Amino acid sequence: MQEYIISKYRNYNTKEIQSGYRCKTYLLSNKNLKLIYQIYLDNTRYQAKKKMYITDLIKKNIDIYQIPNIVDFGEKKNYSYLVSEYKLGIEIDKLNKEKFNYNIFYENLSTILTRIHSIDVGDKFRLDRSRWSGRKKFFL
Repeated sequence: MQEYIISKYRNYNTKEIQSGYRCKTYLLSNKNLKLIYQIYLDNTRYQAKKKMYITDLIKKNIDIYQIPNIVDFGEKKNYSYLVSEYKLGIEIDKLNKEKFNYNIFYENLSTILTRIHSIDVGDKFRLDRSRWSGRKKFFL
């Protein structure tokens, strides 16, 4: 998959952190910076633009630190790429599960999701809303 990493990011150390049908995700790192590099292949290329658009829309309307900023975006013949900030999070499986408070975790998560879902995405991607019975919001 290295051929999908554009030249300006090739001097970074790369580690594949997710691989699926829609997207391949890499952690790019050098001495001072870590980035997330996502590759959307073939018929899922539009997903990178959709994610960039929705992220920008959310960040314009509400301040949520946990959502990383988009650093770079581009489209090629058979793929598109999206580069975002790396935000350090907590991996639940590495926590002391006896001391981890799931109630606080889910309260924080529900607050973030509620705020994100309150943003009207609109018809930027010509979403078929007929199956949502006239709802005004598009839920991710």
